Amino acid sequence: MKIAITADLHLTSRQQRPDRFAALKNIFVQLHTLQIDTLIIAGDLHDATYDNFSEFEALCRLPENRVIQFGRMQMKF
Repeated sequence: MKIAITADLHLTSRQQRPDRFAALKNIFVQLHTLQIDTLIIAGDLHDATYDNFSEFEALCRLPENRVIQFGRMQMKF
């Protein structure tokens, strides 16, 4: 099993921040290239003021991305 970790994507909509979605797409491409099957998102996936997750979910549902498992780390202090 290979695992990749990223953090603090702070996604909003693709229209508002296309650069962040381009970076995420690049991460997915690298996961496929390196045959990594698990991505841990350690930190904020979405911006605190944004609550529409449909664009991220649509990206995850693409056939080429369905093989990726997603995990999220939660820190407790």
